[in-house]
Amino acid sequence: MIRKYEVMYILDQDVKNAKEIQEKLHGILATGGKIIESKDWGLMNFAYEINHKKKGYYTVVIVETTTEAINEFKRITGIDKSVIRSLVLNTENVQNYEQSTELSKTDMTKFEEERRERKNNFKKPFVKNANFNNTTSSTNEEGRKPFVKKNDAAAPKTVALAAKVETVNADESKAYLEAVKAKYAAKLEEEAAHEAKEKAKHEAALAAAKDEAEKEAIKKAKAEKEAAKAQMSTEERAKLDGSDSIEEARSELQKHANALRSLVPAEEKKIHAANLRDMTKKELIKYMKKVHDVLEK
Repeated sequence: MIRKYEVMYILDQDVKNAKEIQEKLHGILATGGKIIESKDWGLMNFAYEINHKKKGYYTVVIVETTTEAINEFKRITGIDKSVIRSLVLNTENVQNYEQSTELSKTDMTKFEEERRERKNNFKKPFVKNANFNNTTSSTNEEGRKPFVKKNDAAAPKTVALAAKVETVNADESKAYLEAVKAKYAAKLEEEAAHEAKEKAKHEAALAAAKDEAEKEAIKKAKAEKEAAKAQMSTEERAKLDGSDSIEEARSELQKHANALRSLVPAEEKKIHAANLRDMTKKELIKYMKKVHDVLEK
């Protein structure tokens, strides 16, 4: 049975034939199915050394394939020394899964589960001194500084880490949208004019049609064109719509799009059903404009 999977694997930093290995692994995954989207993240740092290596080549793949192909992929990556790590996710088991090779569910850049396991292995047992309570109480009575537990000493560090979590409110997102619209006003107007021209051309063709059969053929041609575009990867659509020329980070655009969407009433189902992770930069800007128009009604 064909199922949809998200796959991430990491190649050794010293591998010299990375492309060949990628082609081999992708060929295994595509057996009996097809690669929908793939993204080479390039050389990235590990959270800590793995097999005495500090970096690795990350690749994320979205694939529709068989269980046999996935099992073969796991077998090969398990014995190939060039592959440091691999992870396969059956997307059918993930609730509200949104396809993206940039914000993948299989992101293993931090290796948190291994970090915790490694940390626990080196944890020394705490041996309580029989005179511990008496010692601390007497020192306090003598006016000395009280004993500071390790947990208390670590508290400021926890607060500092928490302060790094970035939050954004609706007002900031609205201001961000206005700034982006102003910056790319010419490009957005040019695209809007092109879309209006295409729409008018389509309507004129329908009006000039001699019969219903010709109208249906025109509608079918348009639907097929839209379907072909929908089958393209995010990267392919980005090259077509000029997203590569937009300087803002895609993650920033998506963050503000999410903030604006959170204000939209639940009955606006099309707004909430949109897959932001599969949008190009320009599509995210257009989506934010649409959300803003809904909010202004």
